[in-house]
Order: sequence, then structure tokens, then C-alpha cells
Amino acid sequence: MATDVMGRVGRALGAGPLGHDAAHGRRIADLTVYLRQHHAERDLAAGAIVAEQGAGW
Repeated sequence: MATDVMGRVGRALGAGPLGHDAAHGRRIADLTVYLRQHHAERDLAAGAIVAEQGAGW
């Protein structure tokens, strides 16, 4: 959802706010880093491998 909102805001406002509004630029940069911390595809793949092997905690 957050990446969808970021895309829509970027299309609606263009690049102006990223270059001329420091607070907006920081928020977008921080949100991008936060969203990428989870490594979604890699984490899902690792979970599938563990599930296939039947490894328990």
C-alpha cells in the first residue's frame, strides 16, 4: 500500500517536491529505506525453504 501511495504522489506532484521540499524528500527517503528493510521476496523464499525441509524451531 505504501509503495502504491508513493507512486501516486510522485505522479501527481512530479519531481518538484523531492528537489525543493527537504522535509518531503526526507520522508520519501526514510519510507523507502523502511520498506526495503524487510526484503520481502527474499524472506518469503527463505521461509518456503524452511517449510519444505520441515525444520522446527
